[in-house]
Amino acid sequence: MGSDTIHSAVIDWQINNGTVHSTAINNLNVPPLLSFSFTCTDLMDPPIGMNNLVVWIREINGAPDADPSNDTLSTQVQMVCLHVARKPLFEEFTSSTCFICPAFDDLFQPWCASHENDITLVKYQMYWPSPGDPYYTAEGGVRKRYYNVGGVPRPAFSLNGLHKGIYILKIARKDRGVIQKKIVVQ
Repeated sequence: MGSDTIHSAVIDWQINNGTVHSTAINNLNVPPLLSFSFTCTDLMDPPIGMNNLVVWIREINGAPDADPSNDTLSTQVQMVCLHVARKPLFEEFTSSTCFICPAFDDLFQPWCASHENDITLVKYQMYWPSPGDPYYTAEGGVRKRYYNVGGVPRPAFSLNGLHKGIYILKIARKDRGVIQKKIVVQ
């Protein structure tokens, strides 16, 4: 065990018995029997799969470690081969018995089609208005309770666990007699 305050250290690390990487750390003031956190300067770029990482202290205060039997740690690190970007999830609650749902779909479906490679859309048929949609499923009921859906049409939006409401704005322009529609995610 060291009995001196640590003022500098050289930390070495290696992946799978490959190249040894070194990081010199100066301006330390670590009292005896205490530890410190550090970040090495070289980046790891291990091959895909499981890899053996070994880290050891080569020098303390400018001299080789007096007891190399207690200066090494090793662990397994895994390098993943693929990262998949998350897409926003749109969930639409609707019903074949809903008389206003087609008007919503006239706006929402073209927007979804224009973003088909960027989003995921799941539609759930609800059991109201009466007489109820024959395509209603219990899974749709679970999602209805999750979002507290009380009427249709009702879209919902989720990205990275954050849930947002979707609103359709209709803006009447008196000078042109045109109604402009926009989809707003809040």
